[in-house]
Amino acid sequence: MKRCPKCGHQEFIVAVELVQLWKVDEEGEFAGVVSDCEQVLRYPKDDAIWECKKCHYEAEGSEFNVEE
Repeated sequence: MKRCPKCGHQEFIVAVELVQLWKVDEEGEFAGVVSDCEQVLRYPKDDAIWECKKCHYEAEGSEFNVEE
């Protein structure tokens, strides 16, 4: 379980890698999103930077771990 060590909040912002389908023009330039998320390539890990959604405290995900 994760909890912000600063404010106790339990929702976070973290980067992930995913496959998104785009519509492109004749030059391959972005023209729109067809599908927001086809597949998740990398889920959030404890060595990634996590941000508390409430107080914006940032640290590695492992710093948010708490015992249940």
